[in-house]
Amino acid sequence: MTTLLKIAVADGGTVLVEVDSPAVGPTLRGARSPETTIVEAGKSLDGVLAELGSMTQAMVARLRSFDDTPHEIEVEFSVKLTAEAKVVITRAAGEANFRIAMRWAPDLSTTG
Repeated sequence: MTTLLKIAVADGGTVLVEVDSPAVGPTLRGARSPETTIVEAGKSLDGVLAELGSMTQAMVARLRSFDDTPHEIEVEFSVKLTAEAKVVITRAAGEANFRIAMRWAPDLSTTG
């Protein structure tokens, strides 16, 4: 059975996201097939993304607090939504949940 999560977006519309979790909450009628269940999300897409934003800001702030601050920070992770509109950080490759790349530029002011 396919479960689709119906999430409200800022412009008043909605988006459907296929999820692996079993259906919970009110089920909506009008699915295209009997094997498809549409579940209303408990929060908006903005609410879901706000959770990711807080986590990402905290991670980048900690990486910037190093004595030798990198000039560039890249954080990469995969995100999965559940039928309960929860955000889950998933494995992107192998066993890694996060890929962090930091780059330092040469100090051009000390070269002659």
